[in-house]
Amino acid sequence: MTPHDPRGNGSTDAPPGVVTLESRDGVDELLRRVVARVQSLGLDIFTVIDHSGEADEVGLTMPDTKVIMFGNPRGGTPLMLAHPLIALDLPLKLLIWAGDDGRAFLSYNAPGYLSERFDLSSREAEALRVVEDIARVVAD
Repeated sequence: MTPHDPRGNGSTDAPPGVVTLESRDGVDELLRRVVARVQSLGLDIFTVIDHSGEADEVGLTMPDTKVIMFGNPRGGTPLMLAHPLIALDLPLKLLIWAGDDGRAFLSYNAPGYLSERFDLSSREAEALRVVEDIARVVAD
């Protein structure tokens, strides 16, 4: 995937370690599909943050934007014990958002980027790859 700015601001620079996939589905349908996939994998959904809904409540508008936080304490806790600062990036997150033109996207921290950032072993890094699996399955 070529780095691009899905909001259409003309930039070709993606933030380091962030992967963005476009989907044919809208934000609400993507969220429904993410929830279903997360649950089918036996993972916990910790919260869904509705950024656009919160903005609306204070009189501001923004394109539909939600973050779903999910994971598994059996997988995440050992990582946080071995690498305490990884708690800044756990639980895993998927950003589901609409561009200014209405196209929908999923964005997430690349597992490889997090692995390098926290110097994880290949076994430890495996626990992070589920975010990539979920994003790719639901974006299609």
